[in-house]
Amino acid sequence: MTTATWCGVSHNVTAVSTQLTLTAVDFKYVIDPFAQAISTATALTGLWIYGRRVPLSNSSRLALVHVGGMVFVQVGLGIATLVNYVPISLASAHQAGSLTLLTFATWLSHTLRRAPKV
Repeated sequence: MTTATWCGVSHNVTAVSTQLTLTAVDFKYVIDPFAQAISTATALTGLWIYGRRVPLSNSSRLALVHVGGMVFVQVGLGIATLVNYVPISLASAHQAGSLTLLTFATWLSHTLRRAPKV
């Protein structure tokens, strides 16, 4: 039992320690974030390379360029976040970048839906 003073009033505080034990079964269905990042970056970079060779409308090409550029920005933010031991500013920029990448990918799929089928 410890005594803590707050606003001039002493309070008795009991420290409670909780111990979490995790087993290998708990991680059975968890996707490794590193593997997810590599596979997403590889898939979207491949889409960007393939899309440069295909005739697309101007709006689809613009969306494709934004997706390709944002993939590299997102990878750079992720690496910088981990190298600098996850500062809040870089971590929040990385999260905002993921939302931006999702928005660009949705925009690309929307513009490709209206494209004529070959």
